Amino acid sequence: MSATAVLVAVVAAAGGAAGAVRGRGPELRRPSARGRDPALGRRAAAGLGGVAVFALLGGWLGGAAGLVVAVVLNRRLTGLESRSGRALRDRLRADLPPAADLFAACLVAGSTPADAADAVAHAVGGPLAGRLRPIVASLRLGGDPGRCWLGLTDDPVLAPLGRVLARAATGGVPAAVLVAGMADEQRAEQRRAATSAARRVGVRATIPLGLCFLPAFLLVGVVPIVIGLSTSLLRSR
Repeated sequence: MSATAVLVAVVAAAGGAAGAVRGRGPELRRPSARGRDPALGRRAAAGLGGVAVFALLGGWLGGAAGLVVAVVLNRRLTGLESRSGRALRDRLRADLPPAADLFAACLVAGSTPADAADAVAHAVGGPLAGRLRPIVASLRLGGDPGRCWLGLTDDPVLAPLGRVLARAATGGVPAAVLVAGMADEQRAEQRRAATSAARRVGVRATIPLGLCFLPAFLLVGVVPIVIGLSTSLLRSR
C-alpha cells in the first residue's frame, strides 16, 4: 500500500466521521431509535486510520504509529462532536430566559404548568421544545409533577428551570414567582459571562499587537543604543 493510498484512507475516514457528526446536528447527537451512535462511527474511523498506518509501516513501529494516529483522530473527531454539543447548549442558554418569562406570564394568566409548558414549546421551538413536550405529555397523563419536572435537571442548562418547577409543585410556592426570578438570574449570569468573554478577547488581542510592535521597538529603540555604545567602546580602545 502506497503512502498516498494510506493518506487518502485516513483523510476519507476522518472526513466521513466528521460529516456524520456534523450532519446529525446538535439536536440529533443522541443515539437514534435505530441504535446508531455517532461515537461508534468516530471510533471506527479512528481505528481505520490506525490500521492504514500500521499496514504502511508494519512491525512494532507501525503498531505504535497506528495507535498514535487512532488516538489523535479519535480526539479530533470528539472535538467536532463537542462543538455541536456547545452549539446546543448555547441555543438552550439563549432560549431559556425568554422562555421562562413566557412560562411565568402564562401561569399568571391562569394556565396550568402543563399548558404553560406546551405554549412555550410551540412559541420557542428548537431543542427546548423537544425537552418540554415529553414532560407535557407525562403531566397530562397524570404523572407526578415533581418527578416530571426533575427530568429537566439532567441537563445542566435546564436544571434551574426543572428545580424551581419541582419546588413549586411539591412545596406549594407560586411557580410564576420562582420562574420569573430564575429568568432574571439567568440573564444576569449571561451578562457576566459575556463581560468575562469580552475581557478575555481584549487580553488575547494584545498578544499579536505586542508581537508586531516588539520588533519595531527593538529596531528603533534598542539597536541604535547598542550600536552607539559599541562604537564608543571601540573608539575608546
